Amino acid sequence: MYAAKAMNKCQREGYKSMVIKDSAVDAFMEYTDNYFARTVFTSDCKSWYKNGGRGAVRTLWPGSSQHAIFAFRHPRWEDYDWERLPEYPTSMSWLGDGHIPAEVDPGFYYEELRSRHTEHPHFC
Repeated sequence: MYAAKAMNKCQREGYKSMVIKDSAVDAFMEYTDNYFARTVFTSDCKSWYKNGGRGAVRTLWPGSSQHAIFAFRHPRWEDYDWERLPEYPTSMSWLGDGHIPAEVDPGFYYEELRSRHTEHPHFC
C-alpha cells in the first residue's frame, strides 16, 4: 500500500527519486526505542529480535498491526527529499497544460466502441 502510493506520487507528480530524510529516520528510531521500552522485548533475554539479546528491537512494528495499517495509509511525504524529472521543472508542472487526455483525444473514452466498429462495421 505504502509503496504503491509512493510510486503513484512519483509518476503523477514527475519525481524521479525520493530519499527518506535522516531526521525522519532518527525520529522513528527514537519512537521505536520508546515504544519497546514499555514492552517485554526489552527484558534481559536472548532473542533474534534483539540480535541475540544485545541490541535494540528493529524487526517489529512499534505498535499493533492496525496501527501499522493506519500509518501506511497516510504517508508523511514531508519526511522525504524529492528529485524532479527534467520535464517537471517546477512544483506545479504536474498540472500539465490544463487538459486531461480525454479532452485532447475525444476517442479516449471510446476505444471499445472503435474496436467493435473495426470487427463489425455494420453494428455500432
